[in-house]
Amino acid sequence: MILASSLLLSFGVYADEETTEDTTVQTTEQTSEKRAAKEELKAARADLKGAKEERKVEREVFKNQQKARKDEAKANREAFKKDKSEMKEIFADVTDENKEELKTLREENKAAKNEIKEALKNKDLTLEEREALQAELKEINESYDGKVAELVSGSETATAFLEERKALREQNAAIRAEAKEARKEYRGGRDEKVEEYKEIFFGKLAQIIPKVNNDKLAQISEKIEAMVENIEGNEKITEEKKDILLAQVISLKEILDEELENRETEEEDLDIDSILED
Repeated sequence: MILASSLLLSFGVYADEETTEDTTVQTTEQTSEKRAAKEELKAARADLKGAKEERKVEREVFKNQQKARKDEAKANREAFKKDKSEMKEIFADVTDENKEELKTLREENKAAKNEIKEALKNKDLTLEEREALQAELKEINESYDGKVAELVSGSETATAFLEERKALREQNAAIRAEAKEARKEYRGGRDEKVEEYKEIFFGKLAQIIPKVNNDKLAQISEKIEAMVENIEGNEKITEEKKDILLAQVISLKEILDEELENRETEEEDLDIDSILED
């Protein structure tokens, strides 16, 4: 009996010791798990911070590259700006008959372009329809340039000027195409949402934007860029909400930047009014 009790007691002590060891092991494991969880959380925060810093750098690169493209296109336009006396000299040997034809062509071109511009004010247009109208506007300009070149082909100075100017327009068109692709990359994978909001905002702003001057549009675009930075750095809103807000402001910025580029394209249109004046 004593032996039995001793065995039971020994077993009980052993059992208690084993339980204590198990508890110690469990506590150690739990501590390790908590430590690992903390390390994972710390690493996740570090990754998030790193991603934010990387995104900030990407934004700066994007802004600098877009500004460089804009400045280059502007420099190209400035290089081919001519005052009235210079234009008259370049087109001096164009015949009076051809000048009359140029007048008619100019009026037809203006009427065709104004028709497209009015159509673009329609708030119910889809993005595809707007792009189609912009493409049509581009075709009108190219057709006009070709007809002008044909009418003044008898003038060596005028022909040389138009050929150089055509090269300028092609160069600037390539710059704007690069800027457009850069804007798509800047969306950060939100293409579908941006397109959706872009169409909505076009509907609200189609008749308003044409009335706003270039400086004001550029100022608003810069403010929106600051909003993008603030939204991306805001840790108080959910990623889902942040994604929606970014899609909205980026779509609006695209609308304004594209409008400014379209106006710059118009500045490159051939102004033949001065050579047609008496």
